[in-house]
Amino acid sequence: MSSKSDPPKQSGRYSDLLIRFGSAILLIGGQIAIIGAGHIAIFVEIFILQFVAIHEFTKISIQKSMEPSISFFIKKLPFIGTFVTSYLIAAPLLLRQYLPNSPLLRYHYFICFCIYALLIVIFVINLTPENGNYAFVRLSWTFIGCFVLIVPANLYVYVSYYSLFWFFTCVSLIAWNDTLAYFSGRTFGRHPLIALSPKKTVEGFVGALIGTLIVGWFQPLLFTKYPFTYCQGVAPYAFNTVCEIPPEFVLTTFEYNGKSITFYPAQLHSLILALFASLVAPFGGFLGSGLKRAYGLKDFGNLIPGHGGIIDRVDCQFVMAAFGVLYISTFLRY
Repeated sequence: MSSKSDPPKQSGRYSDLLIRFGSAILLIGGQIAIIGAGHIAIFVEIFILQFVAIHEFTKISIQKSMEPSISFFIKKLPFIGTFVTSYLIAAPLLLRQYLPNSPLLRYHYFICFCIYALLIVIFVINLTPENGNYAFVRLSWTFIGCFVLIVPANLYVYVSYYSLFWFFTCVSLIAWNDTLAYFSGRTFGRHPLIALSPKKTVEGFVGALIGTLIVGWFQPLLFTKYPFTYCQGVAPYAFNTVCEIPPEFVLTTFEYNGKSITFYPAQLHSLILALFASLVAPFGGFLGSGLKRAYGLKDFGNLIPGHGGIIDRVDCQFVMAAFGVLYISTFLRY
C-alpha cells in the first residue's frame, strides 16, 4: 500500500523543485538585466517591489471584521507611508543628479516634515470611538513596516549609485549565503541552530559562512576588467564605459612583518561584507521566520512560484542594505 503512495509524493517533490528552479532562473536573469540597466532601473525595481512587500507585511494585522469600521485613508496608510518614506530617503539622491537647482531639493526635508504632519492630522480626523483601537494597530504596523522594510530598501538605491559592483556584491553575497546554507544544511545538517527555524542547522550556517567568505574574496576578480561595473553614473547597458579607476580596484601590494601580499582592496572590502552577510544578515531571515511562526503563516505571500512572497526572498537583504550603505560611505571614497 505504501509503495503505491510513494511515486505521487516523489513526483510532487520533483515538481516543486522544478518550479523553484525555474523561478530562480527567471529571477536571476531578470535581476542581471536590471542591474545592467543602471541605478535608475534599480530604483524603479525597488520602488515597485516595496509596495508589494509592505502589503505582505501589513496584511498580517488585518482583521476582516474590523475593516468596515476604518476609513479608506487608514486602509491605504501602508502604501501612503511607503511612498512618503521612499521620497524622504531616495529623492535627494535623484534630485541632486537630475534637478540640482530645484526648490524640491533645497526644501526637501521641510516638505517631508509637512507631509508627515498632514498625515497625522488626517489620521486623527479619521479616528472614531468604534475604530480607535484597530486604527492604531494598522498605524503601528505601518510604522514598523516602513522602518524595517522601506527604509533599508531605499538605502540600496544609494548602494547602486556608488557603483553597480557594490550593489551586485551586497545582493549576491546574500544569495550565495542563502544557497550555500541550504545545500550545506541538507548535506551535513545535524544540529538545530535556533528554535524559531528548526530546519536551520549549525552545519548549514558554518558551511554558508565558509563558502560566502570564499566567494567574497574571489568574486571581485571577475569585475576588475570591466569599468562599467565600478564607474559611477553609468548609462543603461553602457558596457564600454571608462573612468578613472577607483583605488579599491587598483592592484596593491601590502607588506607586513617582512612579508608582502598583493590583492585588490575591493577584495578585502568584499570579504568584510561577506562576513556580515554570513554572521548577521541571516538573522533578518530568522526574524521573519519568527514573525511567520507567531502568526501561523507558511509564507508572507505567493507572488513567486515555489518561493513565497517578496519578503520571503529578500528578508536578509534589508539588513544587508543598511550595513552596505553605512560601510561603503564610511570606509570608501564615495
